[in-house]
Amino acid sequence: MEYVQMTLNEWVEIKQKLRQELIGVKRSFVRIGYILRQIDDQKGYVQDGYKSIAEFAQKELGLHPSTTTRFMEINREYSIDGYSEQLREEYEDLSRSQLEEMLKLPEEDRAMIEPAASRESIRDLKRFNAAQPEQSVTDCHQVDGEGQQADKLADLIESFFHDNPKELNTLFSLPEPSGLTEEYIREAAEIINPGGNRSYRKGIFFVMMYENKIMVKQFGRTPRELSWAEFLQRTWDIFGEVAAGAKTWDNYFAAEAAETDAEEGIPETTEEPETTECGAEGEVEHGKKEENETGNGVECGGTEAHDAGTEGDAHTEEHGNTPDQGKNTAQQEASEKTEIAPAQKSAPEPVTTEGGADFEKPENAKKPDMNPPEVIDAGKSRREYLDSLTDEGIAEEIVKKIKEMREARRLDEILKQRSWTAWLKESVDYLGRTIEEEEEQ
Repeated sequence: MEYVQMTLNEWVEIKQKLRQELIGVKRSFVRIGYILRQIDDQKGYVQDGYKSIAEFAQKELGLHPSTTTRFMEINREYSIDGYSEQLREEYEDLSRSQLEEMLKLPEEDRAMIEPAASRESIRDLKRFNAAQPEQSVTDCHQVDGEGQQADKLADLIESFFHDNPKELNTLFSLPEPSGLTEEYIREAAEIINPGGNRSYRKGIFFVMMYENKIMVKQFGRTPRELSWAEFLQRTWDIFGEVAAGAKTWDNYFAAEAAETDAEEGIPETTEEPETTECGAEGEVEHGKKEENETGNGVECGGTEAHDAGTEGDAHTEEHGNTPDQGKNTAQQEASEKTEIAPAQKSAPEPVTTEGGADFEKPENAKKPDMNPPEVIDAGKSRREYLDSLTDEGIAEEIVKKIKEMREARRLDEILKQRSWTAWLKESVDYLGRTIEEEEEQ
């Protein structure tokens, strides 16, 4: 078939015809429902020996009883005057499935439904009406009067953006407008409601967002229409002072959480340092002085506690050091610098005078009869040995191991995890040789 390009007028005309046909389908549902209701009201089905309109429609028309009921309800709810063949004008743009979902909605709530509304949104609105919502926005929502509506709206908008941080941050990443121009409103609405249809439920509120308006339903009340301009103005009033692009949500709600904690008396916790550093004169950093259990000051760099029963405390209030203490400190530092093999080290026995000062053992103290045992390197794991190498050294060891596997024709082990795990666990000496290799040499 030859392709013919349509003109603009032809395209507009085709769309209009299609729309009219779809409206005709919905109108036909209204007319079918009207005829079924007439038969039911006049009991015309009895003439053919049927007991109900449902039985008649199923036998004669092939309609399921639930379908018959929906036809009749659609006529009752959406026809002019509730009993005619004509569909009410406000419902002409809605689909049959939407009209069916709306059957259980109160008359006033149907104003919330636009052609863009999804069936799931309508169902969610019905669930909202059927259940007692949680009072999760604020207690002021219980206050009656138009004067309180603004506060309720502010709380609702705050809750919405608390649950949608991405939209809030993206909105305030836009260049700050000089005013709520049509271009800004359109761009902002696209950020908040990108699909052209969005529902939001919080506490005692249910919201339906469309491209050109927002419908807000408060539980037990008639829905109200809200313009995008009013919604965005309210949003700026709430978040404008802390607006910071991608940090807007954090700036507002983190500060709000801190204020709540302060009102509830929750103290801020700070981590205490595990150790305190002292200056050259022995003063504790930041002017703090730690006390031991007996109330004596703890000397920085020295023993933290002394015998509670010792009266001659070597520490002074000024944290000064006596000459004897300086000598002992120097001896201690010198002894710490001298390396002793692990086998030669032993726990020193504390020897103190009545004043608590340490003194050296006499030179003629009894010495051990045997020489200390010679220290033997027990080895360490290859993993520990590799940790002591540079990156180049580690790479060299791995390459050496791979070459060894290839020479031994153990190529399959190169890709086996357990082979490398066993290699890392091998005991080696300070040169990286296994203990067995060392014994052989």
